[in-house]
Amino acid sequence: MNTAHAAMTQPSPLHDALDWWASRDSFGGFATAAQSLFPGWTPRRSSCRAPHREDRSPSFSLYRGRSGQWRFKDHSTGEKGGLVDFVMLGGIARGDACRWVMEKAFTAEAQRRRDETGFRTPPRLCDSAVQSILSEAELRRCTAMAESLIRDTRAQTAFASARGWQPDTLRGLALDGCLGLHDGCLVMLYPTGAKKRLKPLDPGEASIFTGPKFTWMLGKPDAPWRAEMLLGSTRRVHITEGESDAINLIDAGCEESGTDLVVAVPGASCWRDEWAERFRGLHVTLWPDPDQPGRRLAWRVGNSLADVAAKVETAGRKPSLFSQRAQCTL
Repeated sequence: MNTAHAAMTQPSPLHDALDWWASRDSFGGFATAAQSLFPGWTPRRSSCRAPHREDRSPSFSLYRGRSGQWRFKDHSTGEKGGLVDFVMLGGIARGDACRWVMEKAFTAEAQRRRDETGFRTPPRLCDSAVQSILSEAELRRCTAMAESLIRDTRAQTAFASARGWQPDTLRGLALDGCLGLHDGCLVMLYPTGAKKRLKPLDPGEASIFTGPKFTWMLGKPDAPWRAEMLLGSTRRVHITEGESDAINLIDAGCEESGTDLVVAVPGASCWRDEWAERFRGLHVTLWPDPDQPGRRLAWRVGNSLADVAAKVETAGRKPSLFSQRAQCTL
């Protein structure tokens, strides 16, 4: 089996979500998704009217592909695809469509588990590439911190203003279970722990701050930040030195293609060689700080990935130098 095919067949949060959708209705989840995306539209096995545009003569159909999965085809425009592509017909970018599919599946699954157990699971779908080492109580604590940030729009605005981010970027990361709020501080949530940022986000305040920059509230850095978000469709991974630079790239639109993912090494000295395997066959771009620790990190990560990744390169500028919503290119 070649590397590309192997990457596509690995279990991932998106695959888990699509399996959940496939069991929702007799059209592989299309009818259920349409209730939110295209109210009033009725799917049929044979030709029906397109849900996303004016269609006087039925020119849209749903069918099972060779793999047994449901697909659609718009015979007028030639558009076709699976459930993620169907979501995109609503004017949603691929990356956002993938997140929509996963978020809806997770929300329903979380409700089912809450009904059964009395508490919520963390706001992310489990990826076997990163195993959680936290107890149930710690996972519930992480969930509560993520929900606090989701609800607190003032905190989202304050954090975003301090660094030139968009509030929706922070809210999206909280919905993914990657960011939380505790005592007015931003918390980076990992499946292996929770890292609280004590250093102010505002560059001016940060320059005169003398206390500890971070503290691990629980757990430890046993995985890159957001590595559990790797999808079968991921083709390129951006690895930054620290979570703030990762947020810079995400805010700049780096993940909008749906095939790029941004992850962060918790610190310049935190990389572990055993992490390399999860990036097998991927195009990896490194974004280290332009200092001696950053250069050492880039050298170490590059060596670790040399025989694993399809390609490894180092970016020529800091993520913090991106203008808001800039194109994420080298």
